[in-house]
Amino acid sequence: MNIIFPASNWIETDKFRLIEKLLPPRKAIGELSGTVDEVSLIDTDMRDKERRQHAARHAAQEDSDDEGHHGHGGPGVQCAQQ
Repeated sequence: MNIIFPASNWIETDKFRLIEKLLPPRKAIGELSGTVDEVSLIDTDMRDKERRQHAARHAAQEDSDDEGHHGHGGPGVQCAQQ
C-alpha cells in the first residue's frame, strides 16, 4: 500500500486558516508524562533511502567475501573429532 501525502506548503496559509474555520475546533493535547523524545520531521525520498541501504548492504557483502568468509560449511570450517 502506498500512501501519498500532499507536498509541503501545498496550500497558502490564509486558505488553510479558512478551511480550519470550517472544521470542528482542535482538541487540546494534555501534558505529556514520562519520558518524551524530541524529534524533528524531515523530508525524505524513501526510494532513494532504500537504494542507499541496498548499496551499503551490497558493499558490506563484497567486503565480507573479500575476507574469505564463505558462510556455513565454507572453506576453513572443520568438524571437531570425537
